[in-house]
Order: sequence, then structure tokens, then C-alpha cells
Amino acid sequence: MKKVEIYWDLTKAKFVTSSPEPQSGFYVNVIIDGVMILLVVDSQREVYNRTKTRKPNQVLSVIAA
Repeated sequence: MKKVEIYWDLTKAKFVTSSPEPQSGFYVNVIIDGVMILLVVDSQREVYNRTKTRKPNQVLSVIAA
């Protein structure tokens, strides 16, 4: 069984008044067995330090609009 962890922090997020999406100061991530699988953030270094995880061996990108 794999260990799955989901973290998010919007406490310091800055929003534009006309948009529900944060512009800065946020992160959302998914960690599986200590490896960061999904990372949506404006500052990567802070999130890796906070969650004490390692970067994946392969970097895969998916961009959807």
C-alpha cells in the first residue's frame, strides 16, 4: 500500500478582486511515498523544505486549459 499525502496552504494567498484563483503566496501538492508527485506553487523551495520531501527522478508536465 502506498502512502498518499495531500497538503495545501492558502493562508498567505493573494487574490485579484475579480478572480477566484490565487496569484501568489499559495501551494497545493500531492506526495506519494515521500516523492512529490504534483506541485502547484509559486515558490518551490519553500514547499520542499516544509514537507521534507524529495523531487521525483523524472519530471513530467501536463498543462491543461
